[in-house]
Amino acid sequence: MKENRAEKRTGTYAGKREAEAEREEENTCSRQWLSDREICERFEISLATWKNWRRLGKADIASWGSPPRYEREAVLVLERRLFGPEASRLKSRRNKRKITGNDFYGEYLKDAENREAVRFLLQKKPPRGEGALRMLLTEAALQLFCQSRREKAKAMEAEAKEGSEEDFSCFLEAFLEGRLTLWGMEVLFRELLGEQGRKALAGHKALLKDLRIKPLRFVFGEDLLGCLYLSLSDLGRRKARGAYYTPGKIADRLLEEIGKEQEERLFGKGIKICDPCCGTGIFLIRALEMGVGAEALYGQDQDLISLQIARINLALHCPGLSPQLLKERLIWGNTLKKSFPFSFDLVLGNPPWGGSDGERDMAEYAGVYKTAASGKADVCDLFVERALEMAAEGGKIALVLPRALLQVASRRPVRDLLAETCRFSFMVYLGNAFAGVQCPAVLLGVEKKANALPPGASGEAARTEEGREKAGEGGVLASRGCRVSLPEGSFVIGENRRYDRSSSQRCFSFFVSDREMDCLRAMKEKGRPVYLKGKARFGLGIVTGNNRKYLSQERGEEGEPVLRGRDIFRFAPPRASRFLLASREGFQQAAPEALYRAPEKLVYRFIAGEPVVTYDKSRTLTLNSCNILIPMIPEMDILYVLGILNSRAVSFFCRKSFFTEKLLRSHLEQIPIPLAPAGLQRAIIRQVKVLLRGEGADLPGYERLDNLVMEAYRLEEDMVSLIRQESQGRRLFLKAEEGAER
Repeated sequence: MKENRAEKRTGTYAGKREAEAEREEENTCSRQWLSDREICERFEISLATWKNWRRLGKADIASWGSPPRYEREAVLVLERRLFGPEASRLKSRRNKRKITGNDFYGEYLKDAENREAVRFLLQKKPPRGEGALRMLLTEAALQLFCQSRREKAKAMEAEAKEGSEEDFSCFLEAFLEGRLTLWGMEVLFRELLGEQGRKALAGHKALLKDLRIKPLRFVFGEDLLGCLYLSLSDLGRRKARGAYYTPGKIADRLLEEIGKEQEERLFGKGIKICDPCCGTGIFLIRALEMGVGAEALYGQDQDLISLQIARINLALHCPGLSPQLLKERLIWGNTLKKSFPFSFDLVLGNPPWGGSDGERDMAEYAGVYKTAASGKADVCDLFVERALEMAAEGGKIALVLPRALLQVASRRPVRDLLAETCRFSFMVYLGNAFAGVQCPAVLLGVEKKANALPPGASGEAARTEEGREKAGEGGVLASRGCRVSLPEGSFVIGENRRYDRSSSQRCFSFFVSDREMDCLRAMKEKGRPVYLKGKARFGLGIVTGNNRKYLSQERGEEGEPVLRGRDIFRFAPPRASRFLLASREGFQQAAPEALYRAPEKLVYRFIAGEPVVTYDKSRTLTLNSCNILIPMIPEMDILYVLGILNSRAVSFFCRKSFFTEKLLRSHLEQIPIPLAPAGLQRAIIRQVKVLLRGEGADLPGYERLDNLVMEAYRLEEDMVSLIRQESQGRRLFLKAEEGAER
């Protein structure tokens, strides 16, 4: 990601450094004119977003010619306006791709003194530029290396000389003057320092004084250099690459899970283990700590500084390794393009998430990788496919991955590939495991098998469902025996799970126990279900493009009520808390007018992991956090559908099927609506009307409705108990829920 220079000035820099940043910013955009695409690259937005900004007046700068060109000065002014100090609205977004600066990652370290030393460095002025960063990292590496070899360099025995702040002894100067004994490892430190670091030493030596005030401690198994690099590197640049280095405890957990799988074979002699995106080498260091021999370890990374640190890390932990061997085992380059010429018994690591290698590279990948065929793949998916290629037949792949890879529709190609080629060994849910990253993570372990999912089916489940498999209704995952660890407990999958290739979603259902899976299956089979797909009208709420401009708490002369997600409670007549102040012609998105003005409709929260729905006959507009559903099932009244969607049974179904905080149309279309007998439907409708009259506040009334819905699904008593137990303590989204039982 290109650095957001305007936003950087909102950090702790001031005075002279702020003026330097201004001059640096001017130099980064030296050409007189910029194109649409060049602006998009600079602002890190899509071309569609840029066009929307132009249309809505957010990017109100003049253009000339066709295709349009924009003056450099105007672009810089716009950038400051959009991403500068006054643009708090953009910086508050959940996906903060335009963030810059540094952060403290002390939780990545075991040793309290090292955490304090890193914190101390960040409280000072962090190094600016790659040269100063390399200089500081090399000083730290030398300090740790001398400790690991118990070497007391003569240059460091004397106290700091009196005089100016710059006039003191440091490991780096002793190294450059040949006064340190490094046992033939000098080349590793020279490469980390580089010519840029040498030049930086001349003018920035004072930065190294902080490492003398708070010295670092070598701790076996700890990636202190990686933590320093992570903490001192710019946030924006790392986020653009999807580079989130792995805390040691996550590496330990992954290796622990791998060790449960035939430990002697995986960690025995003669094996090869590779981390294809090794960063600074945390997985390799932790493998050494577990007793894996250094001769088994290989790694690769395209971040040169990370790779150079990884080599030094292994040198710190394995005194017998030569620089030549380290360079052969830890190589620099893009793993997706070229890697080692042999296969591995274990491929492990934490691939980049959400990063991009640029349009040219992605076009090249599209001709090589199945997961890139659409041209829109996440780089993480490509690394999963590459890891499968690098693994030997019967080898293991164990990776830290975003949970979305197991569930989100856009990641179907990589799930298809895993289903076709792997047997699943373990899945561990970590939650938001990376500091400052709102993206739940999982550990996934698989074994590479050429025909894990042949055309038709495989395994015991296939034999019991052979007829349906031959009919092409779906497949199965080779998941029997897969160990699953969740915050609420652990279980082992008893039978191979279905993998329905005809489904647009095709999720991996590893977050659900066998008992819960039986309950989900019963809901889809026992109640003669009908689905909303093709039998309903859906409408998205209005996207204004600027809520501050177009929404108000006061109606005014031209304001019109508009419903937001937070206005919606189960069975409570919706009451708008905001007013829309402009015509919808200039908005980014709006549904057809007829949907908003329908004489009766259901409206539901978009940001919710389960349906939170109510009935609306006021013909009120809705915002994009509140969407529209109009069922058109001949056998069912709209109020009957409302009662089903708001039930505990459906909440359970959604939480165990979709694992998301957003309720999408595709989710609603997969919910089984039981075709209950007419008498039971009428009873449910009567109870829904009672709740609507009471504005949804009647908890006993909700319980009565819930019992009727369980009956409509024809669930056995143990399944009803399971749903109620799983729902215990969860919010019911009733209007007067505060103070009521949760």
